[in-house]
Amino acid sequence: MPIVFPSGALAQAPAGPAVQAPVTARADETPGPQQKEPSRMDATAKDVLTPNVVRVTADMEVGAVAQLFGNEAITGAPVVDGEGRVVGVISQSDLLGHVLTPAPAGRPPTTVRDIMTPMAVTVEEETPLDEVAARMAQYGIHRVVVVDQAQRVRGIVTSMDLVLWVAAQA
Repeated sequence: MPIVFPSGALAQAPAGPAVQAPVTARADETPGPQQKEPSRMDATAKDVLTPNVVRVTADMEVGAVAQLFGNEAITGAPVVDGEGRVVGVISQSDLLGHVLTPAPAGRPPTTVRDIMTPMAVTVEEETPLDEVAARMAQYGIHRVVVVDQAQRVRGIVTSMDLVLWVAAQA
C-alpha cells in the first residue's frame, strides 16, 4: 500500500541557487549586505534536492508503480518500509526489464519487492555536491536518495538537478 503520492512532485523547479545580478560598487564604497549563494566548493545535497519525493512500498503491484511513474512524470522512486526508511529503489529500467520478461501463466501479480534494487545509494543533506556526483558516477546511477540519520527520505537528487545547478553557476 502506498505511503505518499504527492501530485505534481516534480512539477516545481529543482531547489537551488537563483542566478543573481552582479553587485557593483565604487572603490571607495562598501557594498551592502548580500546573501551568499553556495559556491561550487561549498554546495551540498540540500542546495539542489527535490524535497517532495514520490515513495513506493515493496508490496505495491508493479502495474500501479508504472501508472504512478507516468502520472508523476518520474523515472524512479525510493522504496520505503512502514516507518518511511529506505529499503531499496525502483527505476523505469526495472519496470522495463519486468515488462520484457514474460511471466509464467498463473503467477500472482508482481510486486515492487520482486524487481526493485534492494539497496539504495543514499547521502545526507550536508553531503558536498562533488561527493554526490562521484557516487552517481561510481554506481552508474541517475539519482541518490537524501536521508536523515534514521534513513528516512528527506529528498532526492537526480543527475538533472546537478546539471541545472552547474548551469545556474555559469
